[in-house]
Amino acid sequence: MENHHPDHVEWTPRKGELVVDTRRGTTGRVMDVWNGRVWLRPAIGGREWDTRVEYLRRPDTTEALRARMAELDLHRRAGGLR
Repeated sequence: MENHHPDHVEWTPRKGELVVDTRRGTTGRVMDVWNGRVWLRPAIGGREWDTRVEYLRRPDTTEALRARMAELDLHRRAGGLR
């Protein structure tokens, strides 16, 4: 018999959402979700990887801020922000 927390709600991340892959310890943006698998790309770009939904969680405030700052810095260096 499984022991579930009564307030447990299934969560499926959406495209564009920032998540943490707990198996890799890496933050990424959701590129696609299909059949229990999620394709992610590092927040600053790079090679996609896939994982299962159950290995993902929402980032804490520090992780989200760090990823967003890295994205902004990348855009600034590319000439996207002045």
